[in-house]
Amino acid sequence: MHHNHFLSIKISLLLSISLLTHCQPNTSTTPATTPEAASDQDTTTDTTTSTTTTTTTETPAADTTISSSSLAISDNGLAGSYPEGLAISAFPIAIDNTPGEAAVGTLNIPMLRLNNPPPGNNQDAATSFEEHPKEALKEALDVLNGEASSCFSEPELNALTFNSNNVEACYGFDYGMVSGTAIGNVDGGQINPTVESAKEGTTDDVKNALSQIQNIQLNSTGEACMVTVGRGMIKATAAKLNGALALFRGILCEAKKAGKDKFEGTTPVNLTSIAQAKVPTLLDITSAEISILDNQNDRVVYKTEIKYKLSNTQSSEDNTLILYHSPGAQSNENYTGVLDLSEAADNNNQRHFKSMAYSKSGTTYADQRLKIEVRNVGYTSQLANIDPFNTGGVLDPNTGVTQNSGNSELSGLTYFAFDVNPSTYAGKISYWANPGGNYQEATRGFTYSTEQAEDGTLSGCSWSGAVMNTSIRKALAENIALSPTGCYTPQFSKGVCGTSGDNQGPQIWKQCFKQNSEGVYVPDNAHITDIASGYDVLATAPSDLPIIDLTGIATLENVNVSE
Repeated sequence: MHHNHFLSIKISLLLSISLLTHCQPNTSTTPATTPEAASDQDTTTDTTTSTTTTTTTETPAADTTISSSSLAISDNGLAGSYPEGLAISAFPIAIDNTPGEAAVGTLNIPMLRLNNPPPGNNQDAATSFEEHPKEALKEALDVLNGEASSCFSEPELNALTFNSNNVEACYGFDYGMVSGTAIGNVDGGQINPTVESAKEGTTDDVKNALSQIQNIQLNSTGEACMVTVGRGMIKATAAKLNGALALFRGILCEAKKAGKDKFEGTTPVNLTSIAQAKVPTLLDITSAEISILDNQNDRVVYKTEIKYKLSNTQSSEDNTLILYHSPGAQSNENYTGVLDLSEAADNNNQRHFKSMAYSKSGTTYADQRLKIEVRNVGYTSQLANIDPFNTGGVLDPNTGVTQNSGNSELSGLTYFAFDVNPSTYAGKISYWANPGGNYQEATRGFTYSTEQAEDGTLSGCSWSGAVMNTSIRKALAENIALSPTGCYTPQFSKGVCGTSGDNQGPQIWKQCFKQNSEGVYVPDNAHITDIASGYDVLATAPSDLPIIDLTGIATLENVNVSE
């Protein structure tokens, strides 16, 4: 196998993740049009002849073809192993000033940067700031090119050390919508007792009870509930994946500075000593290595594996991060890949596994597609040694269990996916969760569709409910689309779900929203019937709800990363 031709590959521009598309889910969105080329006239006067000469300079029309970035793999021989700056989050507050012309390969969702490292293992990553992808791109390029003053952002790495237990009190997976706007964050352990005490009343009773919980962090922005909930739920998993990418990026930076950024043939590059010497004391690096797997489908596959322990835990087990990245045959602007995270057992003796599969395609602003799928599951100690990743490197939560398995073996399943155009921001996003591990447990979640307006603000709609009698496990095993088919509120039987006394039925919730000039997503009254509530309850699920198309992601199965 020859790899020399890959030295000319250029690294793609930054990926950063945000939600976006339209209230009408099946309506295609075109990029913002480029203004006609303008003519600037420079007028000069010849004082000798008293004549005036006018020269015209034509300003060329913007090129909508996606071009390579300035970081070539020939400058950093390991750069092709990494999808530069790939990050996950949702619903940016920042407004893009140049809609339709985002930084190449980016999606305008914020880089997750923590202002202050959380002090403990169960703190919420609530403090973050927004950064436009074009700015984050430059920083990522500096890091990967070894030019950054510091290769590692310790606050970003700190995201590997915690789990978020906070939930938004305006919505709960056990009782549905209780408010059209966000009430605030509250610890998950306080939710069920509150609902238990108020569940014989109405949704207003539940809302009032929640707002009385001690230590609730009230949200006074008036933001649409489903936006607040979706952002928070996605961040809970995305924080660790963003931290993992920061670790990969930082090690490549240190390798560049140390002159260890080249492959010698196909011999793996061992970066353990560099990582151990340079990574902040927050992490105790056991090993770090980059290798080239067999060529698959005429595309090289890089494998980067890092094992580490967390300094703030007592666990003697390693956490394992593996990044499989396959750049395009000609450039690293189009690619596929998988990031896997296997965590050591937590305080509840449960071990969590995550995978993020991604695919980037297209060569122009109009035809780009960015697809990402994230899966998460927690196994109990009796399955602690299981390897739940399939031959394509993707997590399969049905590994090692049967359809009869339940909470005693696995629980805490989450799933979310993106299918967007990272330049026009047209696309869809979906988030789903199963608190338990039962194969038939109705998964609850959201499907979003948003679009970008000419002024750079975002708007759209979301639909929430349950996939009745179908868990995430079942949906993945039987290829069932995750889209709401009804509602299920096991802790609440007096809400708008089914008939009086029921906790399930055919209804689903719909909420539309738009971003105001401050960047806050407020309920869009023009697309809501029940303006007082801030959301609508639909009698049944519409037949044209958005479905995430992960066709490109599925090709990862053809890049066999098993050894």
